[in-house]
Amino acid sequence: EEVTIGAYVGQGMNLTRQAVAGAARIVSVEARQAAWIRDLAGEVPAPRPADPARTPKQVHGALRAWGLIE
Repeated sequence: EEVTIGAYVGQGMNLTRQAVAGAARIVSVEARQAAWIRDLAGEVPAPRPADPARTPKQVHGALRAWGLIE
């Protein structure tokens, strides 16, 4: 969830106005899910006021580190 949110935020400047509207709906759901998962884990649901942007390299690195991609 966190990586997905960061990827969307990181690519926001590359999207058209129409695409931003669609992505905003997805990011909203992803952020709620991430907060819910953190709360279930006993962590602060929203530790930051906004999620930081992530570059494609950062997203790929995180996914590789978790063994989700090679």
